[in-house]
Amino acid sequence: MEIKMANVLNVKVIGVVIVAYFLYSTGQRCVEAQLERAYVRSNLTLRIVVRYPEIELVHGMIHNNWRPGSTDNWTIDLKFSGFLDGYACLECIHKNTLPVNGHLEYRILTNNRTDMIGPNHGIPVHISKLEAFFPVREHFSYPYFFSRQGSVHASAIASFINPIIGNRIWGYYLPPSYSENSYKTYKTFFVPDLSPVYMELYRFSFDDIFVDQAIAEEVVLVGSNDYSLSNSDGRVTFLTPTPGIEYYCYNGDWSDNCAGCIPANVTGREYMEFFRDGCGYPVEVGGQGDDYLNYMVNEVLPAIQLLTNDRLRISRDNLGIGGCSLGGLLACHAMWTRPNTFGMGWCKSSSFWWPTEINVDLGFHFLNHTIKETNLGPRAPQRIYIDVGELEEDPYYAQVSAALSVVDTMMTNSPQFRMDETLWFTLASEQTHSSANCMTRTWNSLSLLSPPAGAARNPSLPIQKLSPPEGW
Repeated sequence: MEIKMANVLNVKVIGVVIVAYFLYSTGQRCVEAQLERAYVRSNLTLRIVVRYPEIELVHGMIHNNWRPGSTDNWTIDLKFSGFLDGYACLECIHKNTLPVNGHLEYRILTNNRTDMIGPNHGIPVHISKLEAFFPVREHFSYPYFFSRQGSVHASAIASFINPIIGNRIWGYYLPPSYSENSYKTYKTFFVPDLSPVYMELYRFSFDDIFVDQAIAEEVVLVGSNDYSLSNSDGRVTFLTPTPGIEYYCYNGDWSDNCAGCIPANVTGREYMEFFRDGCGYPVEVGGQGDDYLNYMVNEVLPAIQLLTNDRLRISRDNLGIGGCSLGGLLACHAMWTRPNTFGMGWCKSSSFWWPTEINVDLGFHFLNHTIKETNLGPRAPQRIYIDVGELEEDPYYAQVSAALSVVDTMMTNSPQFRMDETLWFTLASEQTHSSANCMTRTWNSLSLLSPPAGAARNPSLPIQKLSPPEGW
């Protein structure tokens, strides 16, 4: 980050721009020549609290009563009334209506007109206990103004529970505001396969989603592709919830079709049948996915929390998991079987076909058993995004068909899942099965699972801005 925190200390925040406006309502309507007076919610107060280190709020953009509170806290009270045609601010500059179910959106500016970075901050005002009888409800904002780049870090984290897992390298992406506003905390997502090297490679894409496009609230991403094992494919071992069969060549390897034993240009099933019928031998592999999830939740997460000074939000509503291919399979397995741990996540191009069986049939265990036999009925609220590339469909692996069946079965077996409310599906046009293609769809999953509180950009409305007092 080019701008140091020292540059921040001399900045004074001057206030909030309210994007949604209010209009005072009299509460009277004439119906069939008879005066009708509907109930008016009056004397309502909502307090916006801005938390930002080493800075002074000195002037309000709405009205001039920003108040310094305790260290690094500044507040402004919005007083308004509510009627059936909307909510009316009593002291605001603009006289427009905020619809009853509308959203109050605002931005924080510095005294030199530096706008905060990211989407608008926002809050609904059609909520409970705003009357003077109750303590003032507070809504907290954590703006940042200068940091436009996130950072990637890595740490070795050992498992003291499972000796097979041992010591693994984990990376974690910290979003742009992390180094600037030390009061801000973040939703956290585990992302199997996302190594520190790949995090750095795709960091610009994450930054773009949070800063330039401003279509998602910032999150922390925690990932690893350190699967090395001495005698087996560690990725298959750790990312599959159930054991399966993997075939190995008697002669040669996959790259030369078992030294020519397998003809070229055969289909997926035919390829495996040649293995079964003499070109190779079966070995049982995988099945330690749940052990790996235990390691992630019970050992990796506390370690990263310590490294980030307790700034990860890790309650179930704020903890997610997402992956691609076998990582997508593990993510869906984790969310379905651990709804009290993971509140959200994505499953992209998931290997729902797993496991391969001894006769080379595919078991589709997650679809045929997991979501049909475990955690049925009501469950803790979750939000899940599933996608697959249009060109991934294959008569053997059935990537597209299986993903669609998973979505339908989830909705059938748990009333909690409703399309476009708590469950989303995308068929990615013209995309094949690859981790690179999965990454191109990151914006879709993050914007749905970590939506911003306000619009991505200021709408082009004639917002009146007060100038700072003379001499500032």
